Amino acid sequence: MLTRSSLKKVKRIQQVRIYPLTDHKYLFGRSHSERITEIIEGGAGIVQLRDKESPMDYLLSESLTIRNITRKKDVLFIVNDRVDLALMSDADGVHLGQDDIPVEYARGILGDSAIIGLSTHSVEQIQRALTTSADYIAFGPIYHTGTKDNPDPVQGLPILNEIVAIVDRPLFAIGGINLLNINEVLQYGVTGAAVIADIFSFPDATDRMKKYLEQISQIKQN
Repeated sequence: MLTRSSLKKVKRIQQVRIYPLTDHKYLFGRSHSERITEIIEGGAGIVQLRDKESPMDYLLSESLTIRNITRKKDVLFIVNDRVDLALMSDADGVHLGQDDIPVEYARGILGDSAIIGLSTHSVEQIQRALTTSADYIAFGPIYHTGTKDNPDPVQGLPILNEIVAIVDRPLFAIGGINLLNINEVLQYGVTGAAVIADIFSFPDATDRMKKYLEQISQIKQN
């Protein structure tokens, strides 16, 4: 069940159509904070720091810098996996995977005001996620993705019909989403799409983010 404080956060998350996640593979010699600055300049309303390899001291320094940038720009800042990093940097929240700390433990550490997202890869996982206080749910991979070394099985688009019908909070599709297929994904009624490679694999992430938002605007008008 969603708490009263969660409902306020959900309203803001529901406005997110493009949810960009950084990755250490796509830094091009720059830092996460520099790449995140690019997408904020491109209009991003939420950013996620995703780095599963760098040492803690670097990630903490980057998180503190990103927190300062996002607070000034009124952009939501989410940390991938690391509840400790989210706590130390005063991030807006954390995004958890199926093998990470359970949602309610993270909630106990970060508090009711934190945004907690949860990745899912099947209808069964979706159903379990709905019994938690997760503020939003990510589902995928929708298409083949090269971001993960050992990706979960591709789920495809048709299953979104079943999932959208039962999910009672913001739902983001993820995995292999790009400018060529995002229209089709959004037509299934998901809140938005999480994108990594098709934004950050481009050296100019500002321009790429703008292109996504322009396309989303066109979808709304049709």
